[in-house]
Amino acid sequence: MLQELCNLAARENLIGDTAFEVRPIAWIINLKANGDFLSFSGTHEAEAIPESKKGAKPKKPKEVAKKFTIPRQFNPDTGGTRTSGDFAYFLVDKSDYALGCALGTKAYQPPTDSKLINRHQLFISKVKSCYEATGEDKMKAVLTFLECIHMQGLPVDLPERTAPGDFYGFVVRPDVDELVHDLPAVQQYWRKFCGGSGSGPDQDWQCLVTGKSMGTPSLFPMVKRVPGGQAQTGIVSFNSTAFESYGWSSNANAPVSANAAQAAGIAMNRLLDPAFQTQEGKVLQKRHIRISEDTVACFWAKEASGDDVADGLPAALQADPGGKAGQFWQAVWRGKLPPKLDASKFYAVTLTGAQGRAIVRDWYETTVGEVQISLAKYFSELELRPNTRPGKDRELPPQYGLRTLQECLVASRKADDLPSKYAAELFAASINQRIRFPSSLLIIALERMRAEAGRDDWIDSYRRDARTGLIKAILIRNHDQYQLTPTMDDKNEKPGYLLGRLFACIERMQYLALDQVNANLSTRYFAAASTTPRLVFNSLLKDFQGHYFKKAQRKKSGSAWMVHRHVCEIQELYGKVMDPAQGYPARFSPVDQGLFMVGYHTQRGLYLPPKGKAAPPGVTNEASADTDEAAEAATE
Repeated sequence: MLQELCNLAARENLIGDTAFEVRPIAWIINLKANGDFLSFSGTHEAEAIPESKKGAKPKKPKEVAKKFTIPRQFNPDTGGTRTSGDFAYFLVDKSDYALGCALGTKAYQPPTDSKLINRHQLFISKVKSCYEATGEDKMKAVLTFLECIHMQGLPVDLPERTAPGDFYGFVVRPDVDELVHDLPAVQQYWRKFCGGSGSGPDQDWQCLVTGKSMGTPSLFPMVKRVPGGQAQTGIVSFNSTAFESYGWSSNANAPVSANAAQAAGIAMNRLLDPAFQTQEGKVLQKRHIRISEDTVACFWAKEASGDDVADGLPAALQADPGGKAGQFWQAVWRGKLPPKLDASKFYAVTLTGAQGRAIVRDWYETTVGEVQISLAKYFSELELRPNTRPGKDRELPPQYGLRTLQECLVASRKADDLPSKYAAELFAASINQRIRFPSSLLIIALERMRAEAGRDDWIDSYRRDARTGLIKAILIRNHDQYQLTPTMDDKNEKPGYLLGRLFACIERMQYLALDQVNANLSTRYFAAASTTPRLVFNSLLKDFQGHYFKKAQRKKSGSAWMVHRHVCEIQELYGKVMDPAQGYPARFSPVDQGLFMVGYHTQRGLYLPPKGKAAPPGVTNEASADTDEAAEAATE
């Protein structure tokens, strides 16, 4: 994994100058050539806002600090940025280090707090070391200014708009646009400082990533934005004796050269950053998808030819037609493959943050073409004609997105409440057709189906559609039920599927006879019918023939006879595969329960209103009068 991260850093030119990085500077401190203070200049500009979706309220742009190339902010002792303890960065830092003052400081208030005094002295010492090494006049101007405010305080109030995380940089006139840290002599000094932080190459160590000889291993850089972790999280870390072996200490247990560690760390930060900016100012495309509260999946292609697939993967997995899915993903949502498959390598890793370190849950190596094939198969397995009608002025998503599937499996309807284990395995199954869905996911989905039976709010109906689609996908991939189709299959002779269809017919006949009732068949009998059919189906069919059918004939004759014909057809098929003398099964296995759910869903879909016709209020999934009238006309 570290090797491929290094390759990514090289391909996308993420490293550039290893002594520098791109970070926002909120305030420029303008100085005269003699070190006298001139002014504060804010760099804030309006943040770019993506185009709002149709009907959505446009967002108000926020003002953000402009990004600059600055000296790399790292602590050689930790390998990462500042975490605990006082440590000053070189020439660009926060107000408590760069100016020795806290927010709201007024003019001519020198630092009195011991912590502020110490931090400002640390910052001054780094500037002084650079001046002594370079003799640069503008560094002398900065040093003079810093020593002056250390004794006398700022000559003006700190700007009111300053925020706790703002960074400050320096410009010395007559320069206007060139920051002091951009001066050639200063940059050369800083490169030498960064390059000399490790031991020489004559040490007997070999880098595990590059295979080349190296000096004494230094600490691995920290990465940011790992969900569930701290502000900075370690990928390679030996911060306890429990992780050490053979007498080695710290990172000597897994020696990685400073250059390889820096490259891998920057590449990982690039993958985790939604808008990573290179030193040349280029903003790179997002390369991750957050799949739970504490887990993220990062992915990338080895070659540039696979970047289009990686660019569109987040929108494709979430079935977001407004994202960067393009025509390719539109076809994949329908289970179709592109005409040409890319044979270049594709990588993915799922990370979970815990106790200050990143846990690598899974590492995947495949090809871009295999990802294309796997996604087409995944969406083909999920495909199911929805029983939910679009809401007002909105269309249903083209497929069931990853987050929708997570939401439909938990009672809270919050995707982050699904355990990370299942979320990560769902992601894995989507990009690799050889990986099965988690075996226990079928049980979870079945339990939610029974718990939410009878609910007919729009969101409940859509969640039920998505859940049934997932059940269908699990049955196909894990249990070889390849005969399942997106719509009702009158040739399917599986007992579970047939009894699911039969229950939908009885439920429909009850609706035709009684219209809406407080507790319909789903509310009262769905759980028992799908798990222990022998307990309920005899009594249900008795009510069907002796009560519901007779009453429905008087009210809606055509629809009643249509449903009756369906029941006869189902019973005839059931008699072919099961011995009528044995009755209905005493108990269904989880696979049969899943088939019941799919059969119930697809049969119920036959009784939906025609496309373009809305169901009446409170009847989200039931047929409207238009369906009944059409059935009566066809019968007559």
